[in-house]
Amino acid sequence: MPFLVDDTRWATNWNVQAYVTPTRPLESCPNRPTNGTPKLFGGCDLTRIYQRFRNAYPGETGPRNYLRLPGYVDVDLGLGKTWKMPWSEGHQLQLRWDVFNVTNTQHFGFIDVSRTGFGVVRDPARRGSKPPDNWSNFIQIQGQPRVMQVGLRYSF
Repeated sequence: MPFLVDDTRWATNWNVQAYVTPTRPLESCPNRPTNGTPKLFGGCDLTRIYQRFRNAYPGETGPRNYLRLPGYVDVDLGLGKTWKMPWSEGHQLQLRWDVFNVTNTQHFGFIDVSRTGFGVVRDPARRGSKPPDNWSNFIQIQGQPRVMQVGLRYSF
């Protein structure tokens, strides 16, 4: 939160905006099978969920962003120490250790958005369609595994 010198808290010229996109309820139950491909809807009745989707009809824009991936968290940490060199006031030696994704938490990310992986027929519920085998498959993780870096910097 920004603070000003005279402790009035908020500066002028702030712009706060909000956008709302209505979505209908859609259950999501990702799974992590011991063998096989993880799916966004792996623990649910895939046919029932697949039939809740439909493509936009001519003249409609269709629903936007109604697929929500599982949550994501990322914790980064940096530790550094700086020493002033005894032979000159302007010389410094800094040692840094940075760790990205400290908890090494792996969250499933992007799903297969190919025509068979995510695409649906015109109106699956009306046609009694069944989802393809690779529908809603996760194909990679969000973020990256834990990464560490060590740096030494000499400033003069």
